[in-house]
Amino acid sequence: MGIPFKNVAKCRRYCKAHVARSHSLSNRLVSELSSVDVKIGGSLGADFFCRAKFIVNFKNQRYVLLCMTKKDTRKDAKKDVKSAPKSPAADALKGKIKNLDMLKKEYELPEENLTLNAILRKMSENLELYLKIIQQILQPEEFHSLHECGIFDDKEKGKLLELYKRIIIVHREVLKAEIQNEDKNSLSTIQYTHEEIRSVKPEIILIVGRLQESWKVDAKKGNVGYFG
Repeated sequence: MGIPFKNVAKCRRYCKAHVARSHSLSNRLVSELSSVDVKIGGSLGADFFCRAKFIVNFKNQRYVLLCMTKKDTRKDAKKDVKSAPKSPAADALKGKIKNLDMLKKEYELPEENLTLNAILRKMSENLELYLKIIQQILQPEEFHSLHECGIFDDKEKGKLLELYKRIIIVHREVLKAEIQNEDKNSLSTIQYTHEEIRSVKPEIILIVGRLQESWKVDAKKGNVGYFG
């Protein structure tokens, strides 16, 4: 019979108790049973591992009890994942881009199947977001933008137009690099674009803050404009 005990000493005691119950032995006779023959190790198929095998010979009867441990396939799977070799493509990309870890964090780049064009596309998404924010001020079409654009005067809108031009030039450079799909050009474009995004990002944050403030000002006045 198989007993799923993880503790060998506990299984030894159970073995003697089982023999005693089978033959109605007293506690004294149980203690006098000969020592149990123990065999350590051994596989019990795919799911269990035998830590110890107990064999008791008593009154011409042979008792075999097993101390078993269920295999943890999840641990094995984790080991396999950890021991899996890294992708040569990922290592090669890290060798080409020294600040790859920084780019991953900044643009939420995926760990797997990362290519130069994938980095460019993520950067392009950031640039498109910045362009949309400015465009909604310079050429408002939606309800919220019709309201928010009023907080900027003509001089400020002129500065926003210059910022828009700067960002869209970078965006078109990224688009061109994606189409050309040449490693050398893509690498230089990634670094150039990253520096430009870092440079304009504080300005975009200030602009969004102004947009948010436009709603707070009207809320204090208690006036709601009608757009019809």
